[in-house]
Amino acid sequence: MAVIEDLAWEAVSLLQALIRIDTTNPGRPEAPAAQLVADFLTRHGVETQTLGPEPGRTSAAARVPGTVPDAPALLLLSHLDTVPVTRPEDWRHGPFSGDIADGYVWGRGALDDKGRTAINAATMAALAQEPPPGDVLFVAAADEEEAGEMGVRWLMREHPHLLTASYALGEGGGFRGTLGAKEFYTYALAEKGAMRVHLRFRGGSTGHASVPGRVAIAEVAAQAILRLATLPWPWTPTDATAEMLKELRQGQPFLRRLALRALASRPLGPVLLRQGIGLSVEQRDALHAMFHTTVAVTTLSAGQGAGVLPDEAEVQLSVRYLRARDREETVRRIRARVADLPIQPQVTIDKETRPRSSPVESPLAATMRQVMARLDPGVSLTPTLLPASSDLRELEEGVVAYGFTPMRGVTADEVTRLVHGRDERMAVADVAFGIAATTEIARRLGSIA
Repeated sequence: MAVIEDLAWEAVSLLQALIRIDTTNPGRPEAPAAQLVADFLTRHGVETQTLGPEPGRTSAAARVPGTVPDAPALLLLSHLDTVPVTRPEDWRHGPFSGDIADGYVWGRGALDDKGRTAINAATMAALAQEPPPGDVLFVAAADEEEAGEMGVRWLMREHPHLLTASYALGEGGGFRGTLGAKEFYTYALAEKGAMRVHLRFRGGSTGHASVPGRVAIAEVAAQAILRLATLPWPWTPTDATAEMLKELRQGQPFLRRLALRALASRPLGPVLLRQGIGLSVEQRDALHAMFHTTVAVTTLSAGQGAGVLPDEAEVQLSVRYLRARDREETVRRIRARVADLPIQPQVTIDKETRPRSSPVESPLAATMRQVMARLDPGVSLTPTLLPASSDLRELEEGVVAYGFTPMRGVTADEVTRLVHGRDERMAVADVAFGIAATTEIARRLGSIA
């Protein structure tokens, strides 16, 4: 335990340093962060390399060899890039400060995903001192936030051995939640598919803004947004949400058990969710995303000046769908929704990622339950469907992969507000907690699998 505590303080310092390196994607290279991680691992006797498809866009990769030749390998996967910051003046601590205050490390990437990177790096340092049965692989990747073409996708094409493992742990779970009297940690069993859809409008009335034309392109783009925002999507249960509700029912009062069971049904689920059934606002929002295709407008642009009618506009949509077979129908419905507008948009799609799922029961899941039962007795492990997507989606389909790095200082409800949001932070105590849990999982996995 003393080793973990010493490494935890080093990992906190590593996290602070990573936050202070601006790796906003797009626009800022990950190479300085990858080198920082490589230097940390090398100091602890872990052979590490940095590599990527072009200068600046590099990932860090390492391996701790196991002691048992046939024991399964475990991959610890994280990423180095972050999403942009809006209105930094509204943060309580600067988004690139890495400040420690009130028991937290503050800054963009603390939760997504530099905190996990620091925990995984310290875990590798601990395992190097006492190797586990199976190999443990480490990758801190570039370019996750922009679909991974410069990161894990490139590594899978050019250096697949760096990601070849039977099991993997990545982002998207490990958060502590409460529902009624039940306390639990989440682990992401599955992820939605994702795509970016661009609607480009050209034409319409142009000229002086004092004499508006009959067809104003900005207004047509606004009509498209309103139509897509009100496009109804069916309530769609999946295997992952069924497993989640099954676990959440355990230990609940009778009426809540009935309500959670009914959430899985198409006629009752939406009604019950609107009523709340004891759920927090964040839980209701998360469940809505877990049971629906979602379409969110992320950018809207039109015009160059106050006095000129624009002759082009663009809308960008973030689209998330539940199952692979939903993809074509999702695109068809979006196209149909804007088909009779006064100006027809050009519709293009990019940044696609496929849905992913793993079995609820596996040697890795069993190991996670054993470890968490020891570290936090009485708190269960609950599978969830991640409404977003992560680099785990790029691994070979046979890999059993879960989003899981346990933390209890920031709740599951808080995570929904902080990830990609303002005042992102990780509890200092969760660094040691995450290292202890991940190290023990790696050491136990080989004896169970």
